[in-house]
Amino acid sequence: MEITKNLQTIERSLKAIKEAEFRINKLWGKTSSGKLDNSLYIIESSKIREEIKKALAAVDAIKAEEFKFLNENILPLLCEQIGTDDL
Repeated sequence: MEITKNLQTIERSLKAIKEAEFRINKLWGKTSSGKLDNSLYIIESSKIREEIKKALAAVDAIKAEEFKFLNENILPLLCEQIGTDDL
């Protein structure tokens, strides 16, 4: 269940990042063709970058959770298997 939740979060984050990239490119196209003022581009792209940061933060939280799980559960078992206490 936890793995499924984490994978869904990663999928949502990747989708949000791809959508944000598309929106920034679309904004840039409007700006470079003169259809959008540079200041509006800066404001909108800043908002989109915040969305990207949130998506990346969600993925980072999962990475930290998985790293903790590995350190607490998997590494001790591996060390036991190879006969060492040195993690």
